[in-house]
Amino acid sequence: MEKGPRDRASKASTDCSEKLVHVIPEEETGGYTLWIDELNIGEYGETLSEARDALLGAVRSYVCDYLDWYVFYRNFRDKVGQYPYILRLSLVRDDAELRRLLFAPMLDDELANP
Repeated sequence: MEKGPRDRASKASTDCSEKLVHVIPEEETGGYTLWIDELNIGEYGETLSEARDALLGAVRSYVCDYLDWYVFYRNFRDKVGQYPYILRLSLVRDDAELRRLLFAPMLDDELANP
């Protein structure tokens, strides 16, 4: 039996609890790029906090855009693969929950390795 979007969304909800955001220190500029492979999206900030805020806004915008244009995006294999993540991210109640979902594993690592 082929798995549908809701089954993939259920898997994404568990995957989202794992580390989604990759931190890429920019040695030349001294800032940080944060990247999410599953959404093919990233943002830069001079500090880690600025990069997180920028990525939060970008993810929020992308989720809205994706859902608004789903009829278009469903025709592209890479975009269809993003659907479970988009669906999970669209269910957050507020920015605080989105921040926890995206950055909690990262923040746990920072606290463990100051």
